[in-house]
Amino acid sequence: PLPEEPPLAPPEPPLPEEPPLAPPEPPLPEEPPAPELAPDPALPPADEPPLAVAPAPAAPPVPLLANSSPPHAITEPKIAAPQTSRHPPMQARLARHAPSAVPSPAMHENEALIRRFYAAFARSDGEGMVACYASDVAFSDPVFPDLKGARAAGMWRMLTQQATDLEIEASGISADDHSGRAHWEARYTFSATGRRVHNVIDARFVLRDGLIVRHDDEFDFWRWSRQALGVPGLLLGWTPLVRNKVRAQAGKALDRFLAKA
Repeated sequence: PLPEEPPLAPPEPPLPEEPPLAPPEPPLPEEPPAPELAPDPALPPADEPPLAVAPAPAAPPVPLLANSSPPHAITEPKIAAPQTSRHPPMQARLARHAPSAVPSPAMHENEALIRRFYAAFARSDGEGMVACYASDVAFSDPVFPDLKGARAAGMWRMLTQQATDLEIEASGISADDHSGRAHWEARYTFSATGRRVHNVIDARFVLRDGLIVRHDDEFDFWRWSRQALGVPGLLLGWTPLVRNKVRAQAGKALDRFLAKA
């Protein structure tokens, strides 16, 4: 036979009843309406019409001149001419600054000779420059201090053949039976450094039999070295060290050019 099951647990007692909720709060009393403000005696009544504003007087008509157009006339717009460059081509600049090679009736023949020299220089015509030199010419400047004959002629041929952007401007040219002088300026790129140079030179000439037998150019070497060499020229361009080095390099370049000629 199966064992008897134990009796069930007695039922749980009922939960106590919750107390009733609190009574609702009474409604708040309504605020009384705000009293109406009395009208301000300084202000005009609302039904008063607005003040009338007098219209501004019309400006008197401007009289037209006899040759003027009426203000309503429509004119055709003017088309501006095409603008050209402020900088003329290199050939035009050189032609403008180059001294005239054509002598005037009152010009001394030696002055005409010096003008031909610089006119050829402005054209980068080394042969035209050499034609103004005597065969035993002597030349000197701070870079080439002592050139004679073929070396002086070769120096001008070298400079005019190798220069790519040379600009020459000569002025103050004068001469008599035995001597002459000129002021000239050169603008070019120094090939060794690629720096732009503007050199200012004063020239003196000794002339004989219609040719130049001595030519001396003077310029500020330190000023030139600052432009051509940059910082080294600025710091040491005034010293013999830099000047002698530049002279040696220029002399070697001339030797190489003459060896190839």
